[in-house]
Amino acid sequence: MDDVDRRLLSLIAADATRSYAALGEALHLSAPAVHERVKRLKQDGVIKGTVAVLDGPAIGRPLLAFIQVKTRNWATTLEQNDFTGLPDIEEVHTITGQSDVLLKVRTRDTQAL
Repeated sequence: MDDVDRRLLSLIAADATRSYAALGEALHLSAPAVHERVKRLKQDGVIKGTVAVLDGPAIGRPLLAFIQVKTRNWATTLEQNDFTGLPDIEEVHTITGQSDVLLKVRTRDTQAL
């Protein structure tokens, strides 16, 4: 990975909807050259995916909360807490300290939380 790749990644991270032509203009490269770089970065696992960043209030979920989950041990956490089926949970993180898991939750209001 060279400096051009790093600049390309920075541009994509800021706005992944830019066309290859627009990225090429910013990098002083042709659109096909940018396309080849992006394809290689994806094949190499540097770019793992492209996601949409949603506006919570616009989708009816204006409340963002972080919830710490504490269990007796990690095996219990895995067995008893299958968070994947809960639609309000955006992210699940393993953390150190007093808690075992940190949940990022986006929901409509405190009642739903």
